[in-house]
Amino acid sequence: MTSHSSYLPAEHSSPKRLHDLPTWLLGEATRLGWRLLGERLAAEGLTRNHYSVFSCLADQDGLAQADVGRATGIDESDLVRLLNSAEELGLVRRSRDPDNRRRNLVSLTPEGHTTLKRLDETVRQANEALLAPLSESERARFVESLRRVVSGVPPEPDPRDTDA
Repeated sequence: MTSHSSYLPAEHSSPKRLHDLPTWLLGEATRLGWRLLGERLAAEGLTRNHYSVFSCLADQDGLAQADVGRATGIDESDLVRLLNSAEELGLVRRSRDPDNRRRNLVSLTPEGHTTLKRLDETVRQANEALLAPLSESERARFVESLRRVVSGVPPEPDPRDTDA
C-alpha cells in the first residue's frame, strides 16, 4: 500500500501507520465533517440530531415518535428532549395517535419545513467545505464509493428490537 501521509497536515500527530487505513481515514473525515456541520448548525441554534429528525419527518410526516427514534438512531431520552425543544420553537407538533393513545405522532409544522429548507443549505455548505480539496468529479466518485461501502455492510441490530 502506498503511503498518502503527505495529504495530512504537518501538525497532525497521529501515528503514521494509521494514515493508510480506510477505517482511520473515514473516522477522521467523519470527525472533521461533524465539526464543520456542528458549528454551522449551532449558529442556527440547532444540532445534527435536529436535522436528522426534521429530514426524517419531511420524508414521512406523522411518524410515531418511537419510529422517528429508530429511523434516526437517536436514543429515546435524547429524542424526547430534542422534540420538546423543537416543539417549543414551533418546528414540530406531537399529537396522540387516534389508533393507539399511548403513541405520539410527530409532524413538521410549516415553520419546521421552512427551517429544514434553510438547514439544507447550511448542510450543503458544510459538505462543500469538507470536500473542498476534491474536484466535482472526485466528489461524485467519493460519495458513490461511500454509498457502496455503506450498502455492503449489514446494519447494526437496533437494541430496542427484542424478540426474546
